[in-house]
Amino acid sequence: MGRVAIKTLLGTRTFGSITIADRALEAARQFAYELGDPRVKVIGLDVNDAADLDAALQGADVVISTVGPYYRFGTIVLKAAITNRTHYLDICDDWQPTVDLLALDDEARAAGITAIIGAGASPGISNLLAVKAAAELDRVDTLHTVWGTGKRSADDDVAENSAVLHHFLAMLIGHIRVHREGALVDVRPLQRLRIDYPGIGRVPVHTIGHPEPISLPRHFPTLRHSVNAMDMPRGIISVLRSMTRRIEEKSIPFDDAVAYLGKVFAQSDTLGFGAALKEAARFTWGAGVEIITRKKYLPMLSAYAEGTLHGQRVRVGVSMRGEIPGGMASATCIPTAIMAEMLMAGEVDRRGAFAPEAGVDPDRFFRRLTPFTTMPALEGSLLRTVRAEAV
Repeated sequence: MGRVAIKTLLGTRTFGSITIADRALEAARQFAYELGDPRVKVIGLDVNDAADLDAALQGADVVISTVGPYYRFGTIVLKAAITNRTHYLDICDDWQPTVDLLALDDEARAAGITAIIGAGASPGISNLLAVKAAAELDRVDTLHTVWGTGKRSADDDVAENSAVLHHFLAMLIGHIRVHREGALVDVRPLQRLRIDYPGIGRVPVHTIGHPEPISLPRHFPTLRHSVNAMDMPRGIISVLRSMTRRIEEKSIPFDDAVAYLGKVFAQSDTLGFGAALKEAARFTWGAGVEIITRKKYLPMLSAYAEGTLHGQRVRVGVSMRGEIPGGMASATCIPTAIMAEMLMAGEVDRRGAFAPEAGVDPDRFFRRLTPFTTMPALEGSLLRTVRAEAV
């Protein structure tokens, strides 16, 4: 993730010096050597060493933290940034540490720094899509962010990335926090709801633990409902339900479930004939249901809003017309680099700790993002906005 942010920043003249701070010093040096840019420096750093972390941040204009998991390291880096009066961005997509990071708003503001929490894809792009969707209404009461579609880039290698799968599964265990009936509540994940997306129709999606429902109600006080949801094939949802249930019943260790899920995503199974039959049955059943019901899919990343416009109930969908090539890392950290550039250019002037919707201008952001997408520059706006009366 961090490598993409660095490469993106090097493509501009915004920063005269970029320091890679990593515990894996030799790997960082090798990466810097491959970049071949004299602006890049490398230091060894374990963020658990407070003195070394302070020394690394002294004199820096901004720090981009891609150190995970954020429930362990998120507030450590931000508190050090506050102490050293260094602007801060991260790609935190855990809802629990997001609560803790946003709680440092007063301290960040007092230090005169900007800390953008969740400056990636989801959260990040998704939050700014939500801002654009809400702007189509006089009053917004429902604001959901959705990702998925069962389509992924060949560059992602999700099945081989145990860290991604570990985090993904963790967001489906226990309880998650959503905004319901005007209040934050803790509920079970994988709850099904249907989104009546304009131009597509009613699409079943499933809830997952994510930061957007934590931050969006802070910016939109009229909100009654907000969740983050995934739009996945029914067979995948069935497997996820099975894995999370077995983890909570302690019939399978968490790491074994992560490994198994990797094999499912890779469409291979070496865990035994019986397990293969069970998962094959789940996939077959899910695929059959989708054929019968003619399931539709939402855009890969979208925001959906409901509210009133000129006294009428209206629903709105906003998505990107082009994709960011390069897989998950590019989709996540190109936005991070863009927000860092906006911050240094004076286009983000709010101080404190906040999510992108509270301080990043979506129009400026998406204009900067367009050249990194598959949409030709001459085709107009990167965004596709659809609106219809609520039924």
